[in-house]
Amino acid sequence: MKVGFYSQITGVQRDGSLYLPAYFSRFIESLCENVEQLTLLVHQADSKEQDIFDSKIVSDNFNFVYLPIKKTFPHLYLFPRFYLSAFLESSKDLDVMIIRGPTPLMPALAREISPIPTVLMIVGDQLEAALKSSQPKWRQLLIREFWKKVYSDIRTIAKNSLVIVNSEKQYLKYLPFSKKLIQTRTTTLKQEEIYIRNDNSLNTPIKLLFSGRIELEKGILEIIDAVSKLVETGEDVILEFVGWSQDEQKTGDLIMQRAKSHGIEGRVNIIGYLPAGEKLLNKYWESDMFVIASSEFEGFPRSIWEALSQGTLVVATKVGSIPYFIEGVAELIDSSDPELIAQAIQKLIHDDSLRTEYRKKGYQIVQEITLEKQTSMLVDNIQQWINERK
Repeated sequence: MKVGFYSQITGVQRDGSLYLPAYFSRFIESLCENVEQLTLLVHQADSKEQDIFDSKIVSDNFNFVYLPIKKTFPHLYLFPRFYLSAFLESSKDLDVMIIRGPTPLMPALAREISPIPTVLMIVGDQLEAALKSSQPKWRQLLIREFWKKVYSDIRTIAKNSLVIVNSEKQYLKYLPFSKKLIQTRTTTLKQEEIYIRNDNSLNTPIKLLFSGRIELEKGILEIIDAVSKLVETGEDVILEFVGWSQDEQKTGDLIMQRAKSHGIEGRVNIIGYLPAGEKLLNKYWESDMFVIASSEFEGFPRSIWEALSQGTLVVATKVGSIPYFIEGVAELIDSSDPELIAQAIQKLIHDDSLRTEYRKKGYQIVQEITLEKQTSMLVDNIQQWINERK
């Protein structure tokens, strides 16, 4: 099967090769292993990109079309041929086109690629994100109306496409519009990377970890507040941040200022970016608990799968798809209130049997969401759908 794939995730071309963020390149390489040929449509990254392009695509059956740098969302929607013209001229040999979004280019790309069948891979909700945006009211209204129009077009396209979603919430949302709808899991985890802890004890001091995009909406300051509360009650804990931020200097200053205001700056450390794979997984392995306290819209963080794969206990807020996938496997809290975060961490510190239960269930779950299984299932579902159309 010859597959085209579009995603808004950008890349960098160096010496004729394509470099992507490691978390995305792992999926692309896995997809290449399951198809005859993969053609990736990838936008050139601009100088303001916050992703780190550290992973070269090496598969022999891979090629890419380098699209112009993305301008505004309205420009993507109103002038799609500005971005797609080079690809459309060479797309006739494809068996299927996968469009990852939602993106303003999704409707136009699906129309332009016809009669080649399209697969819509929905991994988030831009409209919900717009509703919870901190933008001024007038700007929120414009963004909302724009995405309502985009989603109206996407629903029309969905009627004749295979729709793949990564959450129960999105599944229910697209069920009325799609004739063929399936769920999948977003993961960067390989089977060989799952490690079982035989020792259920905790480090001294207890190591807490946040990993991923280090942004305020992930509850990073509230987690620091929770650490302060734990220290006040006599718990010996430290907190590490692994990941990257759109403005690393500003975010780092905010983190350390909050820690210093509590007098715990010696217990908070910013490690920085670690690529998906061995280095990042080792950090989970060294840690006792992974903590994420998102207060706004959240799909499902890949970091949770990574943590569970290393036997790292998880504390998370009940947002997005998190409660759908890991209820009964992690300590879930209703909000990013520092008191609730601290209570959840303390519960895990002092309940040995609960730690054992969560780790056991976590290992069982991650066995089913490895790249090998999820990508194979994805390709099988696409092939079956294509065969049904003939």
